[in-house]
Amino acid sequence: MLNKVFKDADYLSVPVPTGTLAGKPVRIGGLNVITVTDEGSVTTTINLGAGVQIVQPTGAQTGNKPGWASATLKGSAILQVTGATTFGSPIFIKTSDNSLTSTAAAGTKHFGYALGVKTAPAGPVHVKVINGSSVADAA
Repeated sequence: MLNKVFKDADYLSVPVPTGTLAGKPVRIGGLNVITVTDEGSVTTTINLGAGVQIVQPTGAQTGNKPGWASATLKGSAILQVTGATTFGSPIFIKTSDNSLTSTAAAGTKHFGYALGVKTAPAGPVHVKVINGSSVADAA
């Protein structure tokens, strides 16, 4: 097949907000992703000692231009989630700031499922990213 670009298209360079770091959940249109690299304009300052520093473009080193990051559309990660979770409970992403919550509400979309139990109001939990969800999104 000559017009095939990617066999599964599960790992891609995708548009993300400026400054997005690796390991963050992001909603892009109708797709949920977890970033694998920093966004292309992100830099890291390395202190060499004696007041000498170098600024290294961490995002650009991965081949991503500013505004883009490498991401996965499948798999799981330990992510910050607001609200308690049970194993298998749905996790939602706020479209306003890409933060995760265990509560469906206006302005949230289904992101995935908790793969762990968390009783704390906010904290890390193992989350499986889902695309093509069967859970109804909140309005």
